[in-house]
Amino acid sequence: SKLVERLVNIGDRVAPGMTLARLDASDYRLSLESAEAELKAAQSSLKQTEADEKRYAALNEKKWVSDANYEQKKAAADEARGRTERAIRALALAKNQLAYTDLVATEAGVITALPVEVGQVVSAGQLIARVARLDELEAVVSIPESRIDGDRNTVATVTLWADAGRPYEAKLREISPQ
Repeated sequence: SKLVERLVNIGDRVAPGMTLARLDASDYRLSLESAEAELKAAQSSLKQTEADEKRYAALNEKKWVSDANYEQKKAAADEARGRTERAIRALALAKNQLAYTDLVATEAGVITALPVEVGQVVSAGQLIARVARLDELEAVVSIPESRIDGDRNTVATVTLWADAGRPYEAKLREISPQ
């Protein structure tokens, strides 16, 4: 899908549920309309086949139609019920897919990266925004290879160039070879 709108910039604070960007919803709206039409058709067919089944059941009780004719109408009604159930599920799926065209934040934080631009085609699962959580700060540091095998539970102190007078307590969370 094509990214048609980006509603945030790097440095913006976001809250859970806030829309970050939108995908082109045209195809999803068409799918929704198609699913709605299919459901109406299935419901109409179901109404007719259920009426036929009921009528043939009454006629079969009086032996005015054969068991085979009644079973045929019953099978048609069962098929119509199944078609209606499938149409209901297809409509729910189409609604979900349309809703997924609004890309929303799952957590509160600050936008730190926006690797896609408006007009770019994106695929499912592709990163469109990186959000740094505010409840847990993270720092990337370089550690000499000779010190990597040290105690990983050791608590360290991190100071920032921009605020050297304020130390932060830190714990090693991950070691990456890059």
